[in-house]
Amino acid sequence: MSTLSFIDDDFPAAQAFVASLNRKIVRLRFSGVGEWKPNHIALAVRDGQVVAMADCVLSDEESGANASLLARPGFGAYAISALLRLKKRVAAEHWLSTLREPTPATIAISRRYFDETCDQTAWELSSGLIRQHGQSGVLQAAPLIASAKFLRLHSIPPLKELDGASKNQVLNVALDLGRGLLHSPNGYPLGGPELLSLVFDLADVPMRVRQDVSRITLFLAAAQMGHNVDPNVVKKYFKQDSMSIFMAAVKRAVSLDLDSVGIFAIKPHAQELRSSP
Repeated sequence: MSTLSFIDDDFPAAQAFVASLNRKIVRLRFSGVGEWKPNHIALAVRDGQVVAMADCVLSDEESGANASLLARPGFGAYAISALLRLKKRVAAEHWLSTLREPTPATIAISRRYFDETCDQTAWELSSGLIRQHGQSGVLQAAPLIASAKFLRLHSIPPLKELDGASKNQVLNVALDLGRGLLHSPNGYPLGGPELLSLVFDLADVPMRVRQDVSRITLFLAAAQMGHNVDPNVVKKYFKQDSMSIFMAAVKRAVSLDLDSVGIFAIKPHAQELRSSP
């Protein structure tokens, strides 16, 4: 019978594991291995061999953890075991995942085990802007999916159970932001990144397009803050057809029943400003 054990916070052992893997697998996981300095690591060991790893970097106040998984081919389930081990040892309230090349398998894992999942490049762009300008809702990377935790936090039912009228509320605001600001059933205003995460799922937007749109919105935010955004640099980060594909997907997802009232509220932007403290 196979035995499973764990090695905790052994950075040299983790480096040796990474070095033993195929370079393609490593490139999908790391933007730069030399810059990798996790706060905590859990290595999954089966029959004496390290087969998978989960690691995390904590936020400054240690309430959030940006975690990643890595496994030998065929041992993905052990990476989840390592993540669960990590979650038992690290008292973070919010678990973030960033993906460089999302696959159906990694997205399925993210939906179940992470509170938020972002495109890796968008998250890096967002982090750089936040370091320069401070925390701001418009500088947050839009999550690629609406997580189960996000839906519970805002009293939104599973999206497959969402009625047509409520779905229309979300999609129509995305098509025309001038309609107002979307508010969740428990009264929380859903800003751009939060709105996009809902729209991505409700309109079944292709994953590559979700990544591109999340990057585009950050470039737009940067331009609004006075950055000189070089068009040639921008072209490297997304394909030119992404916004048209995104908008077409949203329009297709809108149903004809536009008169019913859904579970969300749409309040004028001016009203939101007046009610702010």
